Amino acid sequence: MLPSKTVLVIDDDPDICAYVSEVLRDNDYRAVTAADGTEGLGIARDVRPELILLDLMMPNKSGVQFLNEVKLDPALSGIPIVVLSGATRITGVDMKHYLREQPFKERKKTELGGASDIAPDAYLDKPVDPVILIGTVKKLLGE
Repeated sequence: MLPSKTVLVIDDDPDICAYVSEVLRDNDYRAVTAADGTEGLGIARDVRPELILLDLMMPNKSGVQFLNEVKLDPALSGIPIVVLSGATRITGVDMKHYLREQPFKERKKTELGGASDIAPDAYLDKPVDPVILIGTVKKLLGE
């Protein structure tokens, strides 16, 4: 049986990519990985995954930059994005709240020339529980 849907995992930590990919494969998803937002954007355009799991703090192109670009790209903007990050623990800033609060969204709307909503579809803190991860994936994919 072939995996049902493709999920792009973007994280600069190879151990996180391996762990999340294994959890996805164990639940019949096809996992494709990228080490940063630049690589991830290229893969997203080539593969057209059904869902993206995205770290925030990465070299080259951060998760926030990636999120902005995807939400502005008509070909990719419909792909659900789940931020999977330890940034809250590292920075002390409640990133889940920050990415979804109105001042951030309004500021980005202005900066991005009218983009409607650049907030992620979900936010999960690292380390992520595999049951919660798969539950979130299934919910966003309507399964």
